[in-house]
Amino acid sequence: KYFEEQPTATDDDTLERNRAVMFYNRGRILLAQARIADAAAAFTQARALMEQRTAAKPGDTARRLDLARALDGLGLATLAAGKTDASREIFERQLALLPDGPGDIPASLLRASTLERLGDIAQRAGQSDPALAHYSAQETLLRRLRAAQPDDRAVQQALAIACEKLGTLHERQGRFADALARYEEERDLFRPLSEKTPGDLVLRRRIVVSFGKIGGALLALQRPAEALAPLAEALRAAEDLARIDPVNLDLQRELAAAHQRLGTLHREAKRHTESLDHFARDISLLESLTTREPANPDFQQDLAIAHAQHAMTLLARATPADIPAARESFTRSRALLAKLQSTRQLDASGEKWLTSVAKTLGEIDKLPPPPKPR
Repeated sequence: KYFEEQPTATDDDTLERNRAVMFYNRGRILLAQARIADAAAAFTQARALMEQRTAAKPGDTARRLDLARALDGLGLATLAAGKTDASREIFERQLALLPDGPGDIPASLLRASTLERLGDIAQRAGQSDPALAHYSAQETLLRRLRAAQPDDRAVQQALAIACEKLGTLHERQGRFADALARYEEERDLFRPLSEKTPGDLVLRRRIVVSFGKIGGALLALQRPAEALAPLAEALRAAEDLARIDPVNLDLQRELAAAHQRLGTLHREAKRHTESLDHFARDISLLESLTTREPANPDFQQDLAIAHAQHAMTLLARATPADIPAARESFTRSRALLAKLQSTRQLDASGEKWLTSVAKTLGEIDKLPPPPKPR
């Protein structure tokens, strides 16, 4: 009925709000179905109705929250359409409607998620300082909210995600000790939530992610002996989840990431055979994901990085057969990254990989050819 019935305009405010909510819910359904243009049209209707109600009583916090929710849906649909600048403007307008305090849990959680989205947009654009400002504001708000509501499950989960976002940003900027602290807090927040609901695969995946990132940060801090245990735990848990839900692409991607981190660990320990084995499994999983979703830029970038990591292990081992094999893997990596760059789908991390891969290929081309066998 959400697609057949057209809500009729009325002078009754309660009915007008219901009409706006109907458009909003319609937009959510359409967005879930990836009908982006139709979703945006529905959210635009909801926004217009909520704007009229808010204009009539601009100080009414409930009406401001309704308008903020409509803007949230419209911002997500606009972002899904690839209109990053327009979506940023919508989220910034939404933020101005929401209270900057922990008094109202739904409004505070919506504000926190809006700050997260603005941080994500900034980070994907390579704007580290705005991303840090948004994520830090999100974290501050959620810590205040948790202090006021220590047993609220939604608040605890949101704070854990905020820790992961900040940890990722710290890691990309080389602040590995700060990243490690955030990842460990993320794990400690998610673990009791997962223990209470062991059937929640989303929470279990979150713990896999945190173990993997803890191990990655320890590797970056030159603490490989300490990194092995969390990385092995991440792989074990990822394998369990992939068996439980083999069609879940996010779980398959996390399993690939677990293999990639262990491949890096073994390479740095000069265990090249073990490293190559993990990278081969990583590449196999990601090739399957790109086959199933060929338009997904994250899967394409992951695969490009996996090829580059595989090539780096071949170069580290450096047998006569490894150099041409490494060149081939680096060439595949460069082709995938360059294609993403040409369609403006390569993020800041991918740009760094593309520069590094191109430089390494140039250095390989300067190497003398291997001696011919007699």
